[in-house]
Amino acid sequence: MNPGTFFTELKRRNVYKVAVAYAVAGWALAQGIAQVFPVFDIPNWAVRLIVLAIVIGFPIALVIAWAFELTPEGIKRTEDVDPAVDSRAKSHGWIYVVIVAALLSISLFLLGRFTASTKQNSANEVPAKSIAVLPFENLSGDKLNAFFADGVQNEILTDLARIADLKVISRTSVMQQIAAYNYRRLRRYTDAKSAWDRLLAITPDDVTAKAERAMVDLDWKGDTRPLHQMIDSIRATNPAAVQSIADRWLICALAEREAAVANNALIAFGENPIGLGGENVVFNRPFGEGVIARMTKDDAKARSAFTAARAEQEKIVQAQPNYGPALCVLGLIDAGLGRKEEALREGRRAVELLPVEKDAPEGADMVKYLAMIAVWIGDNDFACEQLAIAIRGPSGLSYGQLKLMPLWDPLRGDPRFEQIVASLAPKAGPKQ
Repeated sequence: MNPGTFFTELKRRNVYKVAVAYAVAGWALAQGIAQVFPVFDIPNWAVRLIVLAIVIGFPIALVIAWAFELTPEGIKRTEDVDPAVDSRAKSHGWIYVVIVAALLSISLFLLGRFTASTKQNSANEVPAKSIAVLPFENLSGDKLNAFFADGVQNEILTDLARIADLKVISRTSVMQQIAAYNYRRLRRYTDAKSAWDRLLAITPDDVTAKAERAMVDLDWKGDTRPLHQMIDSIRATNPAAVQSIADRWLICALAEREAAVANNALIAFGENPIGLGGENVVFNRPFGEGVIARMTKDDAKARSAFTAARAEQEKIVQAQPNYGPALCVLGLIDAGLGRKEEALREGRRAVELLPVEKDAPEGADMVKYLAMIAVWIGDNDFACEQLAIAIRGPSGLSYGQLKLMPLWDPLRGDPRFEQIVASLAPKAGPKQ
């Protein structure tokens, strides 16, 4: 076929018009579902599937436009339509399709924004003034004092409830949250999920609880998808709440080796300290930048970031020289700077200040970070020895974090480390 005749035929058969109308309508539909679907917690794979269907449908639409013609008598094969009559019967219907599609796109965009804004300003938004009263522990030998401890908490909750504009988190919610965190440290992940489900039944719009429930799959199975999808949903429907889940966003980004996303998560923290494992150990922002730079093998940037982090952390340690969590962070920074002797000394001192025998959960966290310090300075023997100690009891160490987090990369391939990871892998059975 002559090229000139071919393009003339494309024009006569309205293929150009169909292409433009389909592209605009497809774009409008894609924009619309991207705005509306997250509001109803529809998973991201559904959005991707529809967009893929739109793309696949484009060449199909062009083939149909070439083969068939819409006439006043209905749809006919193009070969059966008289060109002379066809040229007189041209309409501008395709223009209306484009206009309608554009209006539909704008409407869906505004609907998504309005719904997200409404949701954000309602129950999802955390009140500026809120408080939770943790249960008191009976440290005496008299078991009857346990009732007294419960009574003190109830009395405080009752008194606080009388204060206007102060949201008091219920005792039931607090207990469910404590139970969920404890189950996670015990690696009883099925129970942890159930505890988060019970909490969400009480406070269904609690974005932190939603993110923590999704985090269970990362810890348990090394599966980042539920957490990734939950973070995407929260970012789309309630941007104001992102800061409250920034730690989980950062962990997810590091586990997926997404440096740009990890940097966005760091920005979301604002001026807040950074958490990397749910323990009582916090880091400053330059440390987070150093971890990301280590992950991307940018040694110069990592050194610069860790140097800035050390200047900040050293002030904290000078103010609290006997505070284990601050010391273990300084030790990890020194490990990142290659200051091996200082790093080990600070890590060991943190373990001495918070021994497992004195405080099992936090003591295990100090051992975990001592193991990480050993990893960063290249002492794999000592690192594996400390990891074996840390996983004996409840701790923040999990199969998913050891398997995915770049913090442990120098140990990968070491048979002792791989054996530790395998020992934490999910087991077959109804419960874990």
